[in-house]
Amino acid sequence: MERVFISSMGVITCVGASLEEFWAGINTKKVDYNSIELPIILPQNINPKVSRRMDRFSRMSLSVSKLVLEKLPLLNADQIGTVFNTGFGPLQSNINFRDQIETYGVDGVSPTLFTNTVFNAGLGHTCLHLGLKGPSTMLMGSNAVAYSYELIKSNKSDQILCCGVEEYIEELDHSFQLISSTTKNLDSICKPLDANRDGTRVTEGAGGLFIESESSLRSRSGKALCEILGYSNAITDEFRAMDGPNSDSNVFAQVMEMALENAGVRKDYIDGIFMASGGGVYADRAEAKAIHQVFGELGSEIPVTAIKGAIGESIGASLILNVVGGVLCLENQTLPLTSGCEIPEENLHLNVIYDHAKAGRYKYLLINGYDISGCLFSIVIGEGD
Repeated sequence: MERVFISSMGVITCVGASLEEFWAGINTKKVDYNSIELPIILPQNINPKVSRRMDRFSRMSLSVSKLVLEKLPLLNADQIGTVFNTGFGPLQSNINFRDQIETYGVDGVSPTLFTNTVFNAGLGHTCLHLGLKGPSTMLMGSNAVAYSYELIKSNKSDQILCCGVEEYIEELDHSFQLISSTTKNLDSICKPLDANRDGTRVTEGAGGLFIESESSLRSRSGKALCEILGYSNAITDEFRAMDGPNSDSNVFAQVMEMALENAGVRKDYIDGIFMASGGGVYADRAEAKAIHQVFGELGSEIPVTAIKGAIGESIGASLILNVVGGVLCLENQTLPLTSGCEIPEENLHLNVIYDHAKAGRYKYLLINGYDISGCLFSIVIGEGD
């Protein structure tokens, strides 16, 4: 069966919209929440004549896609598939659509606005303007990397543009502020794995990966950034809304265990773990416990990190952004520090990288993620040949 590789990436985050800015941002010891701008100022890489009929969610989708593909000249767009993921989709357009109905009635609603309310509108605009004609699907709260991987493994596609997109909505932010699992502190975005962590914080972001088969990579003499070796997913009520006293380690442990088995990678080969941790009081503890259940004594030795202290909880984009962080770790042979973590909680018994980034030899990484819907994800990546 075909091996599967990542050969290009792009990001739009509150710490920057280039891979260099992203790497520097996730290696910042603490990102002051008041220092970031939400909504993010998007890259100016879309023709205004094209963007004027799009809502912001679609512009984010197209913009991050262009950031990924601009690094890959001479591609045949007809062959490129697309797999996108989101949590809430074009929520602002749906709110505006509701407001127009309430104000003007059904007959007074803008047809252009209506077309932007469907969840795959951003994907549609991306395919239309970039001429992408391969297999295409829009996911919600799911593992777009795994879906792309399976399309390639099953010979349904050789090249996939895989993106996660979540836009900042003031109303959504206010809703999250009403629940106890959202931090109210403004001195940092959040404090993953910290002894004094008090919740996560919703931001926004977009991440993109170009995923392709080994034969595709070789045919165009491309360079692999990393290899996707395996994955596993599960859905559980215990992690719904991402944090709560019912957060259970057992399902997360099963997901990590199955991902390692699927990848054919021994536990003692894992050189680092990118945790899903976002500063949740209970969720961080459950994920840490799951690591110990899977790795045993190694659970206290393997270096771990979490990047949401720098970029916040970007929901539908968070897993892909975590993968981007992992790929950059392999590229730089350095595990980034856990931004926002000043004093790791001792009772977690983890080797948290928090004071400074850790240079070393990194060949295999475990990447974790979870979604507000209760989905849990683990992906194993390794160095590209």
